[in-house]
Amino acid sequence: VAREKKPVIASLGNVAASGGYYMAVGADKIVAEAGTLTGSIGVVLLKPNISGLLARFGIGSDALGRGRYSRVLDVTKAMDKAELSLVKSQMEGVYRRFLDRVAEGRKMTVEEVDAIGGGRVWTGRQAKEHGLVDDIGGLQAAIRLAAAQGGIEDPDRATIVHLPKPRNAIAQLLASYGTRAAAEVPSLVRDAIDPALEVYTHLEPGVHTLAAGVLEIR
Repeated sequence: VAREKKPVIASLGNVAASGGYYMAVGADKIVAEAGTLTGSIGVVLLKPNISGLLARFGIGSDALGRGRYSRVLDVTKAMDKAELSLVKSQMEGVYRRFLDRVAEGRKMTVEEVDAIGGGRVWTGRQAKEHGLVDDIGGLQAAIRLAAAQGGIEDPDRATIVHLPKPRNAIAQLLASYGTRAAAEVPSLVRDAIDPALEVYTHLEPGVHTLAAGVLEIR
C-alpha cells in the first residue's frame, strides 16, 4: 500500500462521511475543515415496496427467481422473516468490518469506535475531539502537512501536481460530443486550434486571466 512507501494525508472537504471517511482512515493523518460533515460510521439499506402503489394503478407483476433469496431486493414485494434475517446479518458484518478498519487506522478499540459510530455524523471539530481526525484545516494545510511528513524543508514551496492532468480544450470539447465528432472534425482545424490552446494544459485548475489573442483559421 502507499503508506508503506510514503506518507499519506487525507484532506476532508465539505462532506466526507460514511464511504468517504472509510477511505480516509487508511491515511497516516486526516485533516478536516471545522464544518466538514464526517463520520457516519454505519450501514444503511433502503428497499422500497411499491406493490401497493402498483395495485392502485391496476398494474400487476410476475417474477421468476432461482434460489431462496433471489428476490430479496424485489421492490414489488415485502421481505419475509428469513430475508430480513439474512439482510440484517450481512449488514452487521459490513458494520463490523467498518469498525475494524476505523479502529486499525485511528489506533482505537472497536468498542471506542462503536461508541461514536452507529451512523452518527460529526462536524470536523467534533470529529477531532473524538479522535476521528488529526487536525483542523483546509487543503493547503493538508498539503503542508504532507510535505513536512515527506521531509520537505519548506512545505510552502512544494510542487503540486493535479491528477488526472487536464486534456487540451479541443479534446475536451470533442469528447463531450463522442468519438464520432472527433473523426468528423477536419485535421486542419485541429492542427490550427491545438497549438493556440496548448497553454491550457499547463494551467492548474482554477480561475486564470489570459492576455487577449486572435485565432485565425484559413
